[in-house]
Amino acid sequence: MKDGTRVIFWLDTALVLVVAILVLMRQWDYVVALLIGLLVMNYFGPWRRRR
Repeated sequence: MKDGTRVIFWLDTALVLVVAILVLMRQWDYVVALLIGLLVMNYFGPWRRRR
């Protein structure tokens, strides 16, 4: 799609697969780091657009 929805879908799918693989490998430190990184990115994304 021209709005970039397809790219975001595949990035999200890849991220879910990576997290699932890390959980199966019991690499919890990477899982926690990814979740914290995603939370920070989601928090600062809208904040940055307002300015």
